[in-house]
Amino acid sequence: MNFWILPAGCALVLALLAAVLWYRRPAQPLWPILFACQLLALCWVVGDLWASHAASLPEKQLALGLLFVGSLGLPAAWWETTRRYVAWHGLGRDGLTSAWARLPLAVAAASWLFFVTNPWHGQVMGPVLGARNEYFWGIYVVTGWNWVLAMATLGVGVWAALRHSAGEVRAKMAVLAAATAAPLLLNVVHFTVPGVPREDTTAIGLGLSSVMVIYGILRVRLFNLMPVGLHEILRRDPNGMLLVDRDGRLVFWNPAAEKLLETFLLEPDMQLFDILAPRLEDAETGERLRDAQELREALTSSPDARPLFRYAGWGGRRWLRLSVAPIPSRAGRIVAVCLRVEDASEDHRAARERLDRIEAAYREEREESLGLMAGGIAHDFNNVLANLDGRAHLALEDISRGLPVRRHLRSILKSARLARELTAQLSSYAGHGHVERLPVEISALVRDLKDLLQDSLPANAALHVELAADLPLVQADPTQLRQVLLNLVTNAGEALGEQRGRVLIRTSSAHDASRPPRDQLHGPLEARETVLLEVADEGRGMDAETTRQVFDPFFSTKSEGRGLGLALVARIVESHQGAVTLESNPGAGTRFRLWLPAL
Repeated sequence: MNFWILPAGCALVLALLAAVLWYRRPAQPLWPILFACQLLALCWVVGDLWASHAASLPEKQLALGLLFVGSLGLPAAWWETTRRYVAWHGLGRDGLTSAWARLPLAVAAASWLFFVTNPWHGQVMGPVLGARNEYFWGIYVVTGWNWVLAMATLGVGVWAALRHSAGEVRAKMAVLAAATAAPLLLNVVHFTVPGVPREDTTAIGLGLSSVMVIYGILRVRLFNLMPVGLHEILRRDPNGMLLVDRDGRLVFWNPAAEKLLETFLLEPDMQLFDILAPRLEDAETGERLRDAQELREALTSSPDARPLFRYAGWGGRRWLRLSVAPIPSRAGRIVAVCLRVEDASEDHRAARERLDRIEAAYREEREESLGLMAGGIAHDFNNVLANLDGRAHLALEDISRGLPVRRHLRSILKSARLARELTAQLSSYAGHGHVERLPVEISALVRDLKDLLQDSLPANAALHVELAADLPLVQADPTQLRQVLLNLVTNAGEALGEQRGRVLIRTSSAHDASRPPRDQLHGPLEARETVLLEVADEGRGMDAETTRQVFDPFFSTKSEGRGLGLALVARIVESHQGAVTLESNPGAGTRFRLWLPAL
């Protein structure tokens, strides 16, 4: 068997381990020094194999240059790996973390500059085709230094394997020491034992060392390799990850950050906080952040601060939750921060829906309780009114005409009639009133009530009516619709106050496409074809807080409340399977729309 087959196989093993280390990167502080070890070992083996079979002196000189890149750098890189690995496990921190412990790296760099850049390393060996090369003084210096360094590395590994208290760590250190011993032993054989082939047997030792490392990775979790590459983890993370240095300059970001912060282009060295802060609105106050300092204060207000902000992206407003994590150097000084950007839009929407459901359930329970109370009051009050009305009529029949007391009795009867109307409203709200559903043409109903509606308005209010012809009919109680319309027009006239203005009544047909969003509808509207009844005024309008309460029972914007008011309007429209919408702004008037299902 040709001897070159073994070094070639070792080169393949080294290349395989290098690929594994590149894809499944070890944790800090072993990255990237461990990967550099494998590349230098691969240079050593490939250079030696190439030099042994070179066909010309220039080709052999190039191969030896590659060989010496590996042989000068590998011992120092392997020492640095072992030093970091042992210190990482808590041993020899003082001696192995000092500046002197990093001296071999400087020596390796100086040796490379002196020998490899010297014209074809002429002070080390002379290239000879087909035989052993001629050794000069440089080879003994390089070899002696490498042996000393390899022995020191082996000693540190054996010492750690015997010293550490944890059995699992001792097993890892033993594998590391064995991986150091294999190439050292075969290198000694190559230089001291006569009759070995001209190929450097150190290449076989490096291959055996790689096999031991692979064994350690598979059996004792040597180097704690990650199951996937770090770059793959960051690329697939749905949350944005941005690394910012201590001066606020952007250093790194993942694709999710580009997607979430889509309104500006992420670029290296940009002042991220200065650009991001004016695009964020505080979730609690709704105010836009002024500058980067305010954003930093929000992110560092407490150790677990994860503030929520509203961010305007191309796809609409989204909610972002931000957090920062400081990144210290080995000396403990903060050199950067990692900004994490989480899309909290779905969580915010779910929380908002949960609150809406709670409020809706509370409102339904409250209205049900009010309905039961209103029904009971209306029933008992009607009994009292019936007795009062009957006795007042009997008194009128018994009292002679012309007596002044008859005027007082008629006033009592009138008050009783008004009280019956109030109890009728209570019964309607409670769902106990008499309801007669008929096909109704809304425009005709408004036309018949026009004079009465005008009379209900103050002198400074003008009624303007726009009625659509040929509207679909609605199945409704005409009495209740008149009551709703009269209530809305009366409120519109009162909203004008003492200023002159116009009250508009408009009817039209509406399709499903023109309907406002579900969260703006007060009622269970499901029909696709609807008839629209609008009542609008040019009055003082209402703010957002008032519009949220305007349909609550007994709520009123007047100094003295007037009963159920708009709550009764909403209840009547809901009983007709319709809905009410409200548009109002301070100083811009108010517009009510009644959406009624068409027949």
